[in-house]
Amino acid sequence: MSTIPTIESKNLSISGVFQDFYTVPDFQREYIWKKDNVTKLLEDLFEGLGLYEGELTTNSSEYFLGSIVVCPDSTHDKKTFQLIDGQQRLTTIYLIFCAIRDHIQILGDKSKAIEDLIMGSTHDVNTGDDIDKYRLSLQYDSYGANVMKCILLGKNIDRSLLQSSQSAKNIDAAWKVIQDFVSENLEDNLKNLKYFFATISNRVKLIRIESPNLSNALKVFETINERGVGLTPVDLLKNYLFIHTAKDTDREKHWLTLKNKWEELLKKLYQNNQQPLQFLRYYIISHYQIDLSNNFPEEEIFERSVEVAIFP
Repeated sequence: MSTIPTIESKNLSISGVFQDFYTVPDFQREYIWKKDNVTKLLEDLFEGLGLYEGELTTNSSEYFLGSIVVCPDSTHDKKTFQLIDGQQRLTTIYLIFCAIRDHIQILGDKSKAIEDLIMGSTHDVNTGDDIDKYRLSLQYDSYGANVMKCILLGKNIDRSLLQSSQSAKNIDAAWKVIQDFVSENLEDNLKNLKYFFATISNRVKLIRIESPNLSNALKVFETINERGVGLTPVDLLKNYLFIHTAKDTDREKHWLTLKNKWEELLKKLYQNNQQPLQFLRYYIISHYQIDLSNNFPEEEIFERSVEVAIFP
């Protein structure tokens, strides 16, 4: 009799979450949060945690960030997870930590506690040597990953990266919103900056759902998609491709090929000021007979792309 994989859940603070390491895998969609999403999270944190003016030391409430879904990353040590669901929120929180770190450094101080939640020490699974690595790394888009690297290193962002990836552009925009918000609401006050960090890291809570393996995690991811969490047909198509490629015995090689081809396609679209969803819609309409009496709604695009256009 086969054993049903066990899915565990843990109630963690943000500081507890970032005791471990996370990779956002190839099959994930891009970072899609816009300025309004980032601003809303920051405002919700300030209001929910009582951080607006006059409340910095008088409120002990907690803020529930929701849940994330992870599975062990077999290519790394046991403290590294693949982030299957929740990367938008976790990436934004990670950027907030970077902004607090930078503002504290501008004031001539530093915080090892913040730095430990941004980068931690682990070991090489092959040699056992100690290595330092970032708590969150993006694998789905090299342009977005390079923008994130600039932020992590405290360097100016290479503007050319923003022309080839919507994810890179969105991360850059989110970074600017966070920097401005922190500066305006904490007034570059060292005490307030450290208190803000301590409050987020200890009083923001989430549930981490741990799936035992990648295969099971992909099924969880697909189930979440089917129940509708705001993924576009392009996101669903990308996930579909990676799920089916994952069945191949030479999975890692083919995933890399798929990732590179997908990235090149998106780069060409963005450089020509075209949106992926619009391209997918026009591609299907131009190659297949589609009933346009209902204007070919968005919810039908993924179904049709799998059924007749992409996988005839």
